[in-house]
Amino acid sequence: MILDEERQYFESQRGDLLARCRNQFVLMKASKLIGVYPDAQSAYADGLQHFGLAPFLVRQVLEEEPIAVAPALSVVPLHAGP
Repeated sequence: MILDEERQYFESQRGDLLARCRNQFVLMKASKLIGVYPDAQSAYADGLQHFGLAPFLVRQVLEEEPIAVAPALSVVPLHAGP
């Protein structure tokens, strides 16, 4: 799957990243840390410069990943037909 290698590398390095750059954003490609940035926009812009439209990972270095919730979808069932 796309970005699996980057996700696995991020998880394997999370402890070191937390010690070095907690709450900052990292740019990763394959099993390589490209850079550390103060915000997601800076990391994404640098990723575009380095890799163009090829996939790369930008992720904030947090102890636990935030859980995304879509209340409307979790309360109201989807209906696709008549």
